[in-house]
Amino acid sequence: MSLTIALAIDFKKLTPNVITSGLFLADHLPEVSNIILFHAIEYFLTPPAYLQPYLEEEKQRLKQDLKEFVSSHIDEKTKKRFNFQTKVILGNFWYSLTNFIEQVKPFVVVLGYVPHFLKVPTAEKMIERLNCNFLVVKETSLTKIQRLGCLIDFSETSKSCLKMASLLSKKDVLEISCLNVIQPPDFLKKTVLTSDLIEEEKEQRYALWKKLIANFSDEQDFVQKIKFEVMVGNRLEKIEEFVKNQAIDLLIMGKKGKMVKKGLGSIAREVVRKVEVPILIVDQVL
Repeated sequence: MSLTIALAIDFKKLTPNVITSGLFLADHLPEVSNIILFHAIEYFLTPPAYLQPYLEEEKQRLKQDLKEFVSSHIDEKTKKRFNFQTKVILGNFWYSLTNFIEQVKPFVVVLGYVPHFLKVPTAEKMIERLNCNFLVVKETSLTKIQRLGCLIDFSETSKSCLKMASLLSKKDVLEISCLNVIQPPDFLKKTVLTSDLIEEEKEQRYALWKKLIANFSDEQDFVQKIKFEVMVGNRLEKIEEFVKNQAIDLLIMGKKGKMVKKGLGSIAREVVRKVEVPILIVDQVL
């Protein structure tokens, strides 16, 4: 099987981080042989006919810019190892992007994320709307994964998150820390939280973990690297604490939680906005 990683290039501040992180990820995932750098010209309404020649001219210029990025930012050894392609997407933004994803079927799309106080960043909208896995990078590029973090909520995507962790664990990874957070609303109508009640809930989570990890019983090298813990408190706060205390290099989490069937889950959205380390958002793993 030959897998493709797509790098979203916007020629802005985080573009070098996207390239560095994408190449590192490609080197650490088995079966990746294709890397495509793409840029989408962002417009949402069909432009008038008289603008089409100018847009086509801009498209050709951006194609050349992408090729120059490959030449200047990627060494010869890497060029020989992977098949590099470039693509400029022109047309209605979301329709064209969706078609691109459906045609290319990238295993992971790598994009830069810059938070914005007044509007939802385009990167976040892409994660929300497009059906694929995403590597989200900010100021910190992905250059090592000695300590891999994995968020477990026991939804359908938890198994896919562990599959992704298993793929990445083949090289360099020393430890895989898996976290489940019990937030007080999880206790439903039981407003008085006793230590016995908390321990009972923890025991249930550990039992669910035992069933989940049993799916990987034939991957003992992977399982032996894993440690699992349950924390109690505000989910986002505990996740931020977990990432900091465990010195996580790459955080893996599901795109959707238990209550969300499509789009981006509320916790995943907050993690993307707040956590600074690279985040691998898993939709599904073959």
